[in-house]
Amino acid sequence: MLSRARTACTRTALSAWTSRRALSQSKRLMSRNDSEAESESKQLEELFAKFRDPTSHYHLPAGTSGPSHEEDHTTSRLPLGLQLPASSSSFSSTNASSSYSSISGTSASSSSSSTAIVESNNSESRDLAYTYFREEGFDLRGVLEWPVAWGDCDMFRHVNNVQYVRWVEHARIRYSESWDDVLPKETLHGLLSGQGMGYILRDVSVRFKAPVTYPDRVIIANKVHSIDQSRARFMMASTIWSLRQRRVVATAESTMVMFDYDSNCRGTMSDEFRIALESRMPKFDLE
Repeated sequence: MLSRARTACTRTALSAWTSRRALSQSKRLMSRNDSEAESESKQLEELFAKFRDPTSHYHLPAGTSGPSHEEDHTTSRLPLGLQLPASSSSFSSTNASSSYSSISGTSASSSSSSTAIVESNNSESRDLAYTYFREEGFDLRGVLEWPVAWGDCDMFRHVNNVQYVRWVEHARIRYSESWDDVLPKETLHGLLSGQGMGYILRDVSVRFKAPVTYPDRVIIANKVHSIDQSRARFMMASTIWSLRQRRVVATAESTMVMFDYDSNCRGTMSDEFRIALESRMPKFDLE
């Protein structure tokens, strides 16, 4: 009898202890959940503050947009005033404007006003760029306009110097594509696809005039000069214009040499190619 009583007391005590332990664990779990929720809320508030902070890498300036949706991981989104028409994209600038407004606290009408201002400023800057190109003898055919991507910038928050060389490379190919009016189709195709006789970069130098930051667009124009047929080489000057800054931000000089891609050796410059280059040179360089 006494043994049964002891057993019953032990079970009762164990049950009470188990209940208290379960209750304690439940309270700790609830407390932890509340703490985690509070921590997550604080992190979101800090992130939104970074969107509004001009000194932050996460800053979204007025007139620009962040990701259009949660699966948008691109870094080359354009300012709202520079976006493609809605028909060419699955996400319209209206949605992007709404997304930005919900973060920045600005109204849709305010974003529209900012967009109009950006478009107006870019149009004026573009006119200034082409006027400068014309005055300096750059070829207005084959001009490349290129968006500055957020990923182009380094830890110092401006475009890394290596990116300028890539811009010049993109612009050089675009400029070569515009030679379809002075070179036969077959010759130009081989030139751009590494077949037969073409040209290759020997060296390039870049002179930096001002840092470029995101968001922006750059316009790159080129001109051919210093053609040396006997040494099968020519020079190509490039200038990089910032729409946002309304000025030249860098210039480049590239030495191009003829190259036989089929034989993988230095090539020769034909009269046909020399004449084509001369036809695209500034008139005062030919005098």
